[in-house]
Amino acid sequence: MLLKRAMNRIFNHIQQAAYKNGYLIITAAWLYTISFIFSNYFSYNSSPEKVTENIANRIHKLESRFESLANDTALVAGLIFDTVNADIPLELQKEEAGFFVYELKSSQPSRQVYWNTNKITVPEKELVGLTPVKFVNTSNGQFILLKKKLTLRGQGFLLVNMIPVKWAYFIQNKYFVSDFADFPGLDEQYVIADLVTDNPVYNKDGVYLFSLQLIEGKRFIAYDIITICLRLLAVFLLFTFIHGITLELIRSVNFKAGIVFLLINVFFLRLVAYLFPFPFDYSKLPLFDPTIYASNWVNSSLGALLINAILFYWVLRFIKIHFINATADSATISPFSVVMRLFILTSSAFLIVSVIQSLVRDAKISFDVTNFFSLTIYSTIGIVILCYRDWETDRKSTRLNSSHRL
Repeated sequence: MLLKRAMNRIFNHIQQAAYKNGYLIITAAWLYTISFIFSNYFSYNSSPEKVTENIANRIHKLESRFESLANDTALVAGLIFDTVNADIPLELQKEEAGFFVYELKSSQPSRQVYWNTNKITVPEKELVGLTPVKFVNTSNGQFILLKKKLTLRGQGFLLVNMIPVKWAYFIQNKYFVSDFADFPGLDEQYVIADLVTDNPVYNKDGVYLFSLQLIEGKRFIAYDIITICLRLLAVFLLFTFIHGITLELIRSVNFKAGIVFLLINVFFLRLVAYLFPFPFDYSKLPLFDPTIYASNWVNSSLGALLINAILFYWVLRFIKIHFINATADSATISPFSVVMRLFILTSSAFLIVSVIQSLVRDAKISFDVTNFFSLTIYSTIGIVILCYRDWETDRKSTRLNSSHRL
C-alpha cells in the first residue's frame, strides 16, 4: 500500500513537470517534423525527379553562361590575342565549366590557343563534326560538350565548353573525388545509364543528353546541414525536457527518484538510437563510419563514442551537482555515500583508460600533434571525447578527496 502510494506520488509529480515543460517536447516534435519535410521534399536528392530537375537546371545555367561568353566577341578576342585585362582570365579560372578556344586551319589540326582549366581536357575526336551539343565520356568523367564557331580578324576559331556532369578519378583524395559535380554524395545513389530511363536529362533546347538510374537498394535520403541542425536541436530540447522533469522529482520527492528517472530515460533513448535510425540513419553520416573508428557494439563508431561521452559527462555532472555537492557540507558522510563515490570514480577511471586504449588501437586517427598537417577533424573530436571524460573524473576525484578529509 505504501509502495503504491509512493509510486502514485512520483507519477503525479512527473505528470505535473511534464505539463510545466511540455512546450519543450512540443517544439522538439515540430523541429523533427520540419526536418523530415525538408529532407524529403526540399533536398536536392529527395526523389529521382528532384535529382533530374536539379542536374538539368545546373546544365541549363552553364549553357546560358557559355552563350554569354561566346557572344562577347571582345572578350574572346582579348583572350586569344592577349589584350584583355589580366583580372579577367583569373575570373574565368573560377568557372564551373571548362572553356577552350581552338584556332581552325584547313590544312592543319586545330590548335588550342586558350583554356581556363587543367582539370578538363577535350578529346581530339570531338573537335571534328558539327554537333553543337553532345554528352561525352573522358578519362576523368562525363561531360556535356558545347561547340560554337567564331570568326575574328578573318581567322576561324572554335569555342568549346565542357560542363562536368560526373567526375571520375582513378586515384581519389579530398581534392579529387569521384562524384556528381556540385551534388556530393549523389554517386552513392545514382549512376548514368546507357539507355533511356524514366529520368532523362535534356539541354535547354530539348536535346536529349543522358539518363539517370537509381541504384537498386540505395533509395535513401542524405542529410543536409539544415536537416542535421534541426534534428540536433530537437534532441537537445528532448533532453532538456527530461532534465527538467528530473529536477522536479529531486525537489519534490528525493534524489534517488530523480536519478532513476534520468538513467532510465537516457538508457532507453540510447537503446532506441542503437536499434532504430533515430534521430538519424547514422550510416549516412561520415562521423559514424566504422572504418574510421570502431571498438565494440556500444562504441561502434567515433560518433557513437562522442554521444556516449556527452551522455556520460551529463549524468556524472548531474550527480556531482545534486548529490555530491549537496552532501559535501555535511559533517558526517554515510558509508553508502562513500561507497557510491568510490564506485563511480573507480568505474569512470577504468572506462577512460579503456577509451584511450581503444582510440589508439582501433582508430585510423592521427593524434601526432608534432605533425600538424596529419591532424584531421576526427583528431579534434577524439581529443574532445577524452577531455569530456577526463575533466569530469578529475573533478570527481578532487571532490571525493576533500569529502574524505571531512
